[in-house]
Amino acid sequence: MSAQPHPSIARILLPALTILLLITIQAHHFHNRAYRQDEAWDVHYALQNIREVGLPAHVAQVLYQLPPPNFLQDIWLHLFGHSERIVRFFSTLTTMLTLAMFYRLAADLYGRRVGWLALMLLGTYSLFAFYTHEARPYAALALGAAGLPWALLRFVRQPDRRSGCLLSLVALLPAFVHPYLSYVYIAQLLGIVLFARIDLRRQRREIALVLALGLVIAYRAFLNFGGHSGSISHNISTDWPGLQALYDHLHFRPEALGLFLLAGGLLVVIGQCLAQLGGRTQSDQLPWGENMRSAAWWREGWLLLSLLLTLALPLLVNLAIPSVTPRHFLIAAPFIVLLACLSLRQLPGTLQLLAVLFFCIPFVTQFRSHSSNGGYWEIIAHLEQHADPAHDRFAVMAGQLWENIAINYYLQERSRLGLGRDDIFHFSGQRQAAIASAPIRFNESLLESRQYPDDVTRLPSYLADSSRLWLVLGNSYPAGEAMLKAIEDEFSLYSALKFRGETYYRGLEVREYRHQPRGTSPLLRFGEEIVLQAWRLNTDHIVQPCAAISVDTWWSATQPQDKLYSSTLVVAGANGQGVVNSDAVPGGLYPTSIWQPEQLYFDERELRLPCDMPAGDYPLLLGMYETPGEAGASPQNLLVHTAAGAPTDRLLEYLTTLVVQP
Repeated sequence: MSAQPHPSIARILLPALTILLLITIQAHHFHNRAYRQDEAWDVHYALQNIREVGLPAHVAQVLYQLPPPNFLQDIWLHLFGHSERIVRFFSTLTTMLTLAMFYRLAADLYGRRVGWLALMLLGTYSLFAFYTHEARPYAALALGAAGLPWALLRFVRQPDRRSGCLLSLVALLPAFVHPYLSYVYIAQLLGIVLFARIDLRRQRREIALVLALGLVIAYRAFLNFGGHSGSISHNISTDWPGLQALYDHLHFRPEALGLFLLAGGLLVVIGQCLAQLGGRTQSDQLPWGENMRSAAWWREGWLLLSLLLTLALPLLVNLAIPSVTPRHFLIAAPFIVLLACLSLRQLPGTLQLLAVLFFCIPFVTQFRSHSSNGGYWEIIAHLEQHADPAHDRFAVMAGQLWENIAINYYLQERSRLGLGRDDIFHFSGQRQAAIASAPIRFNESLLESRQYPDDVTRLPSYLADSSRLWLVLGNSYPAGEAMLKAIEDEFSLYSALKFRGETYYRGLEVREYRHQPRGTSPLLRFGEEIVLQAWRLNTDHIVQPCAAISVDTWWSATQPQDKLYSSTLVVAGANGQGVVNSDAVPGGLYPTSIWQPEQLYFDERELRLPCDMPAGDYPLLLGMYETPGEAGASPQNLLVHTAAGAPTDRLLEYLTTLVVQP
């Protein structure tokens, strides 16, 4: 008996190079892209839980409860680190294996040329390219969606120990990462029952293995859906608007070409069925013929059944348990692509290549983000530049739990601020009373109001005597607005920057608050209406040349203001002339033109002394003038008044003396 010929190197090299090219382009699109909220959720939970309970106990949770969402990824990040590139590289490796298995599936069914065409279509499919590269369980889910059909058909054709082990691996590992593999299993099991030749006496072991795998997968699905614990609030609905939203994520790009191929593939399936009824089909020449009923058209029937079930079953379950989002339909992506290839294989070879080129152009030149993302790296860069972790306080206020977790991950794990869990005040019930290995859950009675009385009692002790608070603000909610008012009773808002991120429906905002001085009384006035309430030199009065000095001032107004004033901070020499000065509109986010009575406004001013400044005593002076409205106009200086409002003859007020030492 002669040995079977091995495939040529060229036949192996072409799909291998194609997979490498597709993965390289996919990774390029994700270069320097911060974790999305859900990615940060998974990574942060894994880091914290592994630190508290250890890796074995963390991974063992898959046997009895929902977390961890991706135990294979968690093992990887524990071994190699948790940065975006490292963790996403695990998804990249998984996706390479997925594409290889899908190529084998398509090639086994329709030949190597169709296998390569299917590989190109799946690799450039935007839904597949986006979610299989994220640090989420969807790369493993896609692996199961493409690998389980291939391994099961291989097992049907050649039911030996090797194919049985392969089937067990591609069924169980993805199933314990994501429960939606159960839908793929159901579709494939029905396909085998309908189209495979089954001998109950001779194939008892094979049948037992397939059913045993089904029981294990069913147990994993029960962990997710039992008692509605797998329900989500951001699901798409099983109605016409929901289907429209689903289609927006599932369609090919270019859309018209994709619809043309899918419609053509459907016509091919219908034609095969009609030909079967008319008795005009030819016998299948592929190795599957002896293992399958209806040898001439079983592939089309299996494909149509798999596609319909992977689309319909999640939508039907969604009616009882809200659980469907567009990314879950990665389980249908291999069958959508194969249906398009049924049409594509009818075209001449040059037109096939041209169609593939049209799919490659948007894949290479345009990156479609299927889920929004926040500007986390920009937030961290801003805080690292301006915040002082030794003296400042940090808080996160967002109505959604996933917002809090993503922000906390970047503050604690990815910044150079050195913040721990206890260094950040968490609104919205972030404190967990349950054991570390328990699933993350809200107190159901507090979900609607987000009113956590514990926040109110903890906040004053956390803020203590801090002079500055940095607040990262996400989605607003009623109780959060009340907490903001409580903060602003003692802190004045000085600056606020919004970080839009990528198509983020509400930009994250970083607010800088300054603690209002207690028991202030007017020190003096500039003009009749601008009141200096307090000031503070933040550095020592003994300084050296080239040093920077910082002065905080607190202001108020006796009447509503509509004019723009600037304050000037001056270091004067012995002759009374200014050596260096700093002029700006005080109030930070609130310029003087919008000041209102009974409000305190903060200003921070920094001066850098000249490096050639002689040693000596230098008065530090403060003044105020009306900002010129036109270029070239002279500023109108405001006279210094006493606290009671009596005018003086001074335009600058003495604050203190700086002693410059060499």
